[in-house]
Amino acid sequence: MTTQAEAAQPLVCCGFETITVSTTSVGLTASKVYPSDGIAAKEAVVSVENASIRYRADGTDPTSAVGHPVGSGQEIVLTGTANLAAFKAIRSGAADATLTVSYYR
Repeated sequence: MTTQAEAAQPLVCCGFETITVSTTSVGLTASKVYPSDGIAAKEAVVSVENASIRYRADGTDPTSAVGHPVGSGQEIVLTGTANLAAFKAIRSGAADATLTVSYYR
C-alpha cells in the first residue's frame, strides 16, 4: 500500500531507451518496465520520431489502420505499470518510426 507521503513524491527518471517501430508490433522493453531492482516504472514519456505510428495499451496488437494514431513529433504519456506493460505500437506508413522513451517511478 502506498502512503500519502509516498504518493506526494515526484517521479524520478529510472530508464531510457529507443525502439524501432516497423511492420510488426512492438512493446516497451520488459526489463525497463520491471527493472531488476524490483521497483516497477509507473510512467513513460514516449516521443515519436521519423514516421507515424498506431498504438494500443490493452495488450492487443495494433495494425497499420487500427489503434490510436500518433504523428512524428508527438508524445504519448503512459501512466500505470500495467499500461506500460500492455503498450504495443506499429508503423502506420511506409517508413519505420523511432520511439524515444523515458521511464519514471
